[in-house]
Amino acid sequence: DQKISIELNTLQERRTTMTEELKKFGNIPQLREEAETNKKNMIARKQRLDGMRKSLKQQVQVLSSEYDKHKQSLATNESAGTLEALEQKLRHYEQNIYHLRDFIDSKEAETDYSGVYEAVSKQVADINKMLMDLHSSPF
Repeated sequence: DQKISIELNTLQERRTTMTEELKKFGNIPQLREEAETNKKNMIARKQRLDGMRKSLKQQVQVLSSEYDKHKQSLATNESAGTLEALEQKLRHYEQNIYHLRDFIDSKEAETDYSGVYEAVSKQVADINKMLMDLHSSPF
């Protein structure tokens, strides 16, 4: 019962929307006029965006040439060359430090005798205590 009433309501809504769409699509001159207006708007928008694209290309070209000039002047500058060499040296040192730290950490992990040291220390303390007890007690 309820499913049937829901289905009837759905069908009635679809019928209403289809009737409205039929009225809209029945007026072909108005549809053509809307399509023509939309087409004109899209053409105008495309022209505007093409103009913006061209101006952006010009701006990028100007900035790119300016960047290339600065890059060239840096390449010929003695201080920049020295700085680049020092930065390269620094990167090399950092890489060496990283590898050495990694090596040291691995060797520390291999030679970690703290557990053995604690066990031996405990045994030495126990033996020392037994000797002291033996020494302090009369025979």
